[in-house]
Amino acid sequence: MAVAEVGAQETWQLATIGVACVANTARHCEEVLNEIVDYVESSRLDAEVLDIEREVIPFG
Repeated sequence: MAVAEVGAQETWQLATIGVACVANTARHCEEVLNEIVDYVESSRLDAEVLDIEREVIPFG
């Protein structure tokens, strides 16, 4: 898994975070991404998640 700030780097109080997950099933990727969103929303009460975009690219 990889996580990086991918946008709005020059904007104070705004962050665009990108997450990449590689697994042998799309379901596992969805579960991992759901856990990440849940963690951010529950641990950063001072932050507001404005939007979530997901794309799962199946292999094979």
